[in-house]
Amino acid sequence: MWRFDWTEAMSVAIEELDEDHKRSVRIMNLIGAAASAADFSNAEKMRDALAIDLAQHFRREERILARYGYPRLKTHILGHRAANDELQKFAQVIKTRNVIAILGALDDLRLFFVERLIIDDIDYKWFFLDRRIVPEFSDEPAVESPALDSRD
Repeated sequence: MWRFDWTEAMSVAIEELDEDHKRSVRIMNLIGAAASAADFSNAEKMRDALAIDLAQHFRREERILARYGYPRLKTHILGHRAANDELQKFAQVIKTRNVIAILGALDDLRLFFVERLIIDDIDYKWFFLDRRIVPEFSDEPAVESPALDSRD
């Protein structure tokens, strides 16, 4: 069965954003499980849930980065747009209802996700750590995903 495991190497050292990223990984695992079982309807629902989850996360992350003057915000936003493009491509592959194609595209999505974390998100990790900034999230709405329940 397809699986994506979170590792501490992916941590951005900001608990709220790490939790967002972990939730996205859990949703991707649900997509993988659904696709492996040829449950294409559920795979599509989970893909939609991932798109909603990431859109909420991207808005929150961009607001935090803007608030603290992250100098590469525009480039970071372009990375978010590229992620949305990848999700759209993935949505088209799910429609093929071909398990092998879906799992291959999910591998591509995982690679894209990890590359973005390592390149873009780890950069802002060091921006915050070097300046000893602890971002404040009290006025930021939590990202919630209807796709996940307490069993996940």
